[in-house]
Amino acid sequence: MNTAVLFLESAAAEYGSKAAIRTVDSELTYAEFRALSRDVGTALLNLKPKMPGISKPVIVLMKKGIDAIVSYMGILYRGNSYVPLDYDIPQSQLTQIIRSIKPDFIITDDEGVSRLGTFQPQVKVLDYSNLTHTRPNENAVDNALSLVKDSDPVYIMYTSGSTGQPKGVVIAHRGLIDYAKWVKTACELNADTVLGSQSPFAFDSIVLDIFGSLAAGATLSLIPNILFQFPDKLVEYINESDMTAIFFIPTVMIAVANSGVLARVCSSNQRVLPKLKTIIFGGEVMPTKHLNIWREFLPDSTYINLYGPTEVTVSCTYYKLNRAFDDAEPIPIGLPRENMGVIILTEDDVLAKAGETGELCVLGTGLALGYWADEATTQKVFVQNPLNCDYHERMYRTGDLAFVGEDGLMRFAGRKDSQIKMLGYRIELAEIEAAIRKIENVENACVLFDGANKKIIAFIQSKEQMTKHRLRKHLLELVPKYMFPDKHIIMDALPLNRNGKIDRSTLRGLLCQTMQ
Repeated sequence: MNTAVLFLESAAAEYGSKAAIRTVDSELTYAEFRALSRDVGTALLNLKPKMPGISKPVIVLMKKGIDAIVSYMGILYRGNSYVPLDYDIPQSQLTQIIRSIKPDFIITDDEGVSRLGTFQPQVKVLDYSNLTHTRPNENAVDNALSLVKDSDPVYIMYTSGSTGQPKGVVIAHRGLIDYAKWVKTACELNADTVLGSQSPFAFDSIVLDIFGSLAAGATLSLIPNILFQFPDKLVEYINESDMTAIFFIPTVMIAVANSGVLARVCSSNQRVLPKLKTIIFGGEVMPTKHLNIWREFLPDSTYINLYGPTEVTVSCTYYKLNRAFDDAEPIPIGLPRENMGVIILTEDDVLAKAGETGELCVLGTGLALGYWADEATTQKVFVQNPLNCDYHERMYRTGDLAFVGEDGLMRFAGRKDSQIKMLGYRIELAEIEAAIRKIENVENACVLFDGANKKIIAFIQSKEQMTKHRLRKHLLELVPKYMFPDKHIIMDALPLNRNGKIDRSTLRGLLCQTMQ
């Protein structure tokens, strides 16, 4: 396979009349999916023929839905890479990305055409509805596909940068092809699977949803965003939609666990989500206390923890839970996935011993090609493997800390950049967060460091107020006294960013206000 869109070709040939994508009010078969995508590819070729060796990215600014996925595939049929952007992306970031990518085309809808009018005529802004009525030119599309190399970019996923400038992570076809094949096997996806998708389209976990489904010939069910605000309705929708697998970020899993909906369904003498066989989670740390609530009411489901930053094609390690875990015991991130390698290095770039914490570094086909138009940042983190002096071997420094436990499985231990030093002690803020989450009636937590005042601040999501004395009493059994927060703020809900993760930037802004 030289291009990831061949997954759609194979699935359409074998499962043509089967549902490929499903939403609340619409459905697309694999045959229809292929035909529409080739229409879009042909329309793009008619506007400007694909040139040998040229793979200029095409930006897609569309709402989460079938049309956006068809656009991605249409771009791949043209032989280009796609750039998925959040529909509500701030104008300043949108401008930065367009100026960096310099695309020939942007695919959007009626509203987006108006919003993007200022970028004409430098960029051709295309209304999706005008691209799907083109008679497909099969020969032109096939010729464009023949020009693609598996080392070419397949998509560019923008992530937030520490400098405020979004970073475009460039992933190659080969990395995505390997990943999709692995997902199909490891996550036990097949043609009978109905995979429930929570992921925003500008977040890399959507790659598992789309291409994992394509590789397996599964049905991808796009869950309406509004339902994630109402756990009872979400569980009801999963059940009514016959979903057999889901891939959720832990924030959603936590919300469902905290809501008590699983217990309520069980108390009504009903089986909780009886068709849900596979529960995949990743993107942030999953608190064991909340996962155990899921496991209590869905004991027969398979639970899979995925770990990996965007730069390694979604995930590089996995752990399939095969035993019970105490609420206070962290879930392992497991072992490297197929065709990927993971090493843990000390500050001296020496291989860490068992139990010793170091930086988690990744090797293998899933490594990104780098950051779009940012060679300086690319060279900082995509480096030569210091353990290999014999030939060139690229390695990605994740900035994450990890260690190998006695069972040979890796555990996540926080971020290098969230590690602070106070009174001579090294303190990992993620360890404090994990300890606070174990306290009864605490739903979630985020810990930040106020560098100016040298104070540790904890933001705690809880329906109950908590005195400083009570917090310290609970933490006394979990962490040393030097790790106790200097101040804590109780909130009804922690703010979330567009990807559904805790919005630390908003909390830092709130921190500045409270410290004034």
